[in-house]
Amino acid sequence: TLATAGVLQQNQTLVIVSCAVSVIVGWSVTAIAAIPHALWVLGTASFVRSLRTAVLLTASLLILTFAFDSYFYGRYVLSLHSFLSYNVFGSGDSALYGVEDSTFYLRNGLNNLNVLLPLSFAAPCFLLLRICLSSEKREQAKNLLAALSPQWFWLLAITMLPHKEERFMYVVYPEILLAAAYTVVQAGNSLAGVIGMFRGHVRKVFFTG
Repeated sequence: TLATAGVLQQNQTLVIVSCAVSVIVGWSVTAIAAIPHALWVLGTASFVRSLRTAVLLTASLLILTFAFDSYFYGRYVLSLHSFLSYNVFGSGDSALYGVEDSTFYLRNGLNNLNVLLPLSFAAPCFLLLRICLSSEKREQAKNLLAALSPQWFWLLAITMLPHKEERFMYVVYPEILLAAAYTVVQAGNSLAGVIGMFRGHVRKVFFTG
């Protein structure tokens, strides 16, 4: 959520900090959702400055988590390393807890979000149209597209995993809701434009001459 806000505010430091905290202190798998935001930072900020911020912050967070983990576990340990060792590089097999087909998140999303999920899927179409047709608001649309893009990376990634849980979607709930809100606004504007156009024709026919 904070990373998305950082993109919308053109605040690269906030994006770097929030993504690093999410991955190192929170759930490391969210690195998948952070990829589009990382690409946005590389494309909009100084590479050297961004890299320096990311390295210093990552090192600081790793040292702090190592100290806390080692203290409470009573031995030298880093929870991030343990998670990756088991779930990514080790023998961890989440499929042991059940598997679902590729429609699982669509079905659960429709059940929990109702019309908001399909509305969020329509947002890229409106954004691409805005980028192609409106030079005045092109940059704004590009920025919003970058802010919303983690949801598609994330949903694709968790859909490819055999084991699925509805709670995995929480990572991109803010982007889904923001995309749905954007679709509602743009659809309303388009409808108002069409109504205004027809209203003008009606006035011209009945009240002119």
